[in-house]
Amino acid sequence: MTKKKIYIDLTSFYNMDFLSGIQRVVREVVTRLLKYEELEVILFTWLYTDEMLSVLSNDDFIRCYDEGIIKKSEIRTIKKIGIDDLERGSVLFDIDSTWDSRCHSRYEVLPLLSKKGVLIASYIHDVLPITNPEFWPCPIPLFYGYVAANICNADCLITSVNETVTKLGVIAKNTNAVLPPCSVSWLGSDFKAGKTADMVSEKAKNAVSKGKYILCVGSIERRKNHKIVLDAYDKKLNSLGINLVFAGRRAEGVDELLARMDSHPNKNNGFYFLEGENDVTIDYLYHNAWMVVFPTFDEGFGLPLVESLLHGAVTVTSDIPVMREVGGDACDYFDPKDVDSLIRIVSEYLESPEKYKKSKSRANGYKPVLWGEVAEKIKNTLVVIEKDEEREKKMKDISVEQIMQEIRDDIAAKGYKAGELNFSDYKKQCDEKDFGSLLLAARSASYVDMYANVSGGKCKSFIKKVIRKLIRPVLMSQAERQTKFNESAIEAIAKLEKYASALEARISLLEKGKR
Repeated sequence: MTKKKIYIDLTSFYNMDFLSGIQRVVREVVTRLLKYEELEVILFTWLYTDEMLSVLSNDDFIRCYDEGIIKKSEIRTIKKIGIDDLERGSVLFDIDSTWDSRCHSRYEVLPLLSKKGVLIASYIHDVLPITNPEFWPCPIPLFYGYVAANICNADCLITSVNETVTKLGVIAKNTNAVLPPCSVSWLGSDFKAGKTADMVSEKAKNAVSKGKYILCVGSIERRKNHKIVLDAYDKKLNSLGINLVFAGRRAEGVDELLARMDSHPNKNNGFYFLEGENDVTIDYLYHNAWMVVFPTFDEGFGLPLVESLLHGAVTVTSDIPVMREVGGDACDYFDPKDVDSLIRIVSEYLESPEKYKKSKSRANGYKPVLWGEVAEKIKNTLVVIEKDEEREKKMKDISVEQIMQEIRDDIAAKGYKAGELNFSDYKKQCDEKDFGSLLLAARSASYVDMYANVSGGKCKSFIKKVIRKLIRPVLMSQAERQTKFNESAIEAIAKLEKYASALEARISLLEKGKR
């Protein structure tokens, strides 16, 4: 039997000191893929110093992450290979957070591999930095490049929910690209148990002993929306005899909320913030919770929701598409921007033990997906993946002239005459070959608004709309335009900014003339 050769980049996973949500997914999937006879899996990490790949021992990976009998530091490297050693017909499967790679960005690597016949499959966990940029303390330009490279070069994209496929389709459409074939495989729920040495923390035992509590699991960040639950507690729930437990890590961008939590008058006496708890303690908190609330504004999948239902907990979550897809009829849903809608649900359960009992029954009837099923579906996708020549033919660049015509159309729509703005100087300032280097302008995410047409977002000024028209096609351009960040790119960006300033000045004059 001919085995399909699968290369998996574990650089981010290997360098992490703890297992975050994505790294837990990597562990569960990779340990299972290694056991399939149909696959020849090669695990590697990048060696930034000499541009080589360090191949990891599969047996050691299993011993560490499946059997738990050796430490990560004991995983052997068995050889080094170059990126050019990946064979035609083999598959690069990205499942880790590879957008973080600053030395081997996917918009540089994927075009090179695709050209030499390497098949590319990527697990896109979510596209939230593009669709919900307001929840990140700063732009994530590397992520834009990562999504761009995958839409342009991947032969298959795998996601955890259909909602992510929908969003990817919107991004592809808005950027004049053709979305690769997509496969949906939910995340599993049967995570490996914590180490036997782990014990339930005394802080958790104390919180549980104080009576009924609502539990929120997840890092304290704006997107997770812990604030609305604390607001509900302060406004009403505390007076109803309900305690509140937050279990998660501190994140950036929520200093005001964290300060409020740290100085809360009921801290450790009705309101509890448990940081850095082990898996055994989290399991204990789920098991004893009167209710679990998952108030997120948006998610790639939402594992805490599944974990809650697996513990048979009454679960209330945000009324958003991805949560509806994952939670189905097993949850109650509330408006994540309306504190009173959450208070109403909690009050109804307090007033009606019968309703609460029915909700517990719904949770106990929830049928989760197991990691074995997830790995099987991913394996089947990797085995049959192939190049789509028809799609590649459709992936055509957009010419500078076409972009300029789109801008003229925008101007005409505002009531200006076609001849009122002259684009001839632009061609002198930045010709077509320089234009390719403008891809790197997308590294400044403040210029990029790929999702505006769908999310209802509006550019603050006409000039920003013009800039978006210039940057957007570049971000999703073909591989030959994806150049490294160098002096020519900096020069091209400077030319674009100069052109934009001139155009803005010209528009201002026209506006004054109209008055």
